[in-house]
Amino acid sequence: MTSNNHPDLTRAALRAVKSRTMIAGLLVRWEQVSGQQPATALGTDVSGLNSLALCRRPAQDNWGADVAAIADACRIDPDRLSSFLRQAAVFDALAEAPGVVDSEVDGRLMAARDRTDEPE
Repeated sequence: MTSNNHPDLTRAALRAVKSRTMIAGLLVRWEQVSGQQPATALGTDVSGLNSLALCRRPAQDNWGADVAAIADACRIDPDRLSSFLRQAAVFDALAEAPGVVDSEVDGRLMAARDRTDEPE
């Protein structure tokens, strides 16, 4: 979330990471767990990512409309954004679980994906 073109926007986005109501924290958590750049995953540039970071998280009871509005404002595909935000929220919830450290989150997610048993 850095850019030389808009230093004030970048500083604001970095401060927003501490807020549980802003998307900024989800961007950081997603990058920590996935190891991928959020801008790449969302198909946007640093400016779009900084704008996204400063948006409030979508309300669960108004998810579709909120995501559509955020996607439109930040020029991001709404389906891609919705999927990204849901995944980032899961990463965040797992990381905030009592007794869990960041390095354990990725292992838990990998364990969930590695299951090959067919339901009986």
